[in-house]
This record gives sequence, C-alpha cells and structure tokens, in this order.
Amino acid sequence: MDVLAPILFVVVFAAIVAAAVALMLRNRRRDEKYRHDSGPELAELARQRGWTYRAEETGYADRFTGFPFTQTARGRISRDLIHGVTEGREFTCLAYTPTPMTVGERKTYSRYYRVFTLRLAREVPTLQITPTKKDVRPRGDEDFAQTVLNPALRTAVNARGLPLRFEGDLLLTWYEQKGPFGQSDVDSVLAYLTALAGLLPADVGRPTVS
Repeated sequence: MDVLAPILFVVVFAAIVAAAVALMLRNRRRDEKYRHDSGPELAELARQRGWTYRAEETGYADRFTGFPFTQTARGRISRDLIHGVTEGREFTCLAYTPTPMTVGERKTYSRYYRVFTLRLAREVPTLQITPTKKDVRPRGDEDFAQTVLNPALRTAVNARGLPLRFEGDLLLTWYEQKGPFGQSDVDSVLAYLTALAGLLPADVGRPTVS
C-alpha cells in the first residue's frame, strides 16, 4: 500500500492537469469561434455614413447599470464603438465583454455582447422589457410601463425576441454574439430600435436631430 500511494498520487495529479488543459483548450476554441475582428468593416461603414468609430474606449459603459454590463466595476472597456445618427435619432453600437461574469457563473470563458442604444427625447424611468413565449415581461417603473407598453410595442418586441431597456434618456437592446458581425447586423438592430421608438408616445420617442 505504501508503494502504491505515490503512484496513485501521480496518476490523480496527472488526470487533474489533463482535465485542466482540456478545459483551457476547449474554452480557447470557443473564444476563437465567437470572437471576430469586425473592426475594419465597422470602421469603413462608419466612414461611409458619416458616423464615428473607435476601436476601444474606457469608461463609456460605466453609465449603464443593467445586464449585460458589470454592476460594480469601473473603467470598463467597450470595443467597436460606433456613434451616429439614424432617422433623426442618435445611436451607439458597441461590443462588450462582462468581467466578472454574472453572479453564480464561473469565469471559464468570455461572452461577447453587441449593445445598441438609441437616444430618447427625454429622460424616463428605468424599465426593462423581456420577451417571453407568449408576451413580454416588464420589470421596473409600473406607471411608465403602462404608458409605453401598447399592443404594437409588445408585438414588435416579442416578434424580434430581443430584450429592451429604458435607462436615463436611452433605449437599449443587446444580444450575445456567436458569429460574425457586420453591416447587416448593425442595420437590422437599428431598424428594430427606430421602429420601436416610433411606437412610443411622441414626447419620448420623437426624433431629436433635425
């Protein structure tokens, strides 16, 4: 037994090391699959449309409090920031990777989110609208929810399947990126947000840039 103990220890230790290496390689492959260098295409898109593009910016994401943004960290880094105007409304598109990850989740790999914001005509109470299988679920200011959650808005959010949040004077949506990202993705989500803004009361959703 005394002879076998060191051998058993070596075998167990080798197994642990092998499992750790396998996990690291798997997560690296996952990151490589989900992380795509969209910068050159987005920079060119911004140039063509008179928007501004920044490959990286520190602190911009600190203004947000809800998911997918980290709640406690400061000096957070946003990437692929595009600022511009679409249909008379200021918008921002950015890439964000939460660190640390959501509560209760081990940091074994990175998540890549594309976040879009559209500026509203005034500041509003915080309200998040989450699509469900049959309808949407509001969470936040109940009075404001009754003001903005008309049937057309409910249908549009549920049909697209992307969450929506009112925060400050911004309307946000986001999704986890699991593949390439480019012009068609930018146009699609901006069309979604501008359509939703058109369904809001005029004092909230009207264009702010002439």
